[in-house]
Amino acid sequence: MWTGITIGLFLLWLFSDQNFSWPLIAFIGLGLAPLPYLQMHYQKKWFKILARTGLGSGSVLFIGAPLFLAQINVQGLVIRILTILIYVLLVRHALVRRQRTIDKPCDGCQEGVFPLCSWNEEKIIAASNSLDLDDDGKEFLQMVAQSVCVPPDERMVAMLSASDFD
Repeated sequence: MWTGITIGLFLLWLFSDQNFSWPLIAFIGLGLAPLPYLQMHYQKKWFKILARTGLGSGSVLFIGAPLFLAQINVQGLVIRILTILIYVLLVRHALVRRQRTIDKPCDGCQEGVFPLCSWNEEKIIAASNSLDLDDDGKEFLQMVAQSVCVPPDERMVAMLSASDFD
């Protein structure tokens, strides 16, 4: 995102130097808003980088154009306030939407709390046999390993779900 902010500042200067109107610059910034929304559904590293860069650039262009380039009068002040309010609403909407679409595979899972869950049973057993552990660490991991290896009703350690910590 910081790279995008740097690019956005450069573009803001470049567009204003080329006599682009501030509403056009703000609309260009607003045009980059869909990238973070799409990134919620398309989880590829290259697209995350593109989306976060677009988020930084778009934010600078959308807020910076009216903030720095609008007229300095009552109308300009109203435009600046409205721009910031619209930006805050967009950010809140995006965060709420992200919370709804975020993948939380450990919530409600009865296999334990990652990484001490039955999905990592082999790794836990291997770690409990490590020579690098002290006696307390070894005892703890062996207890966890015994607990994740048995059916849920026979476990010595109460297994919690990740949602138990919300």
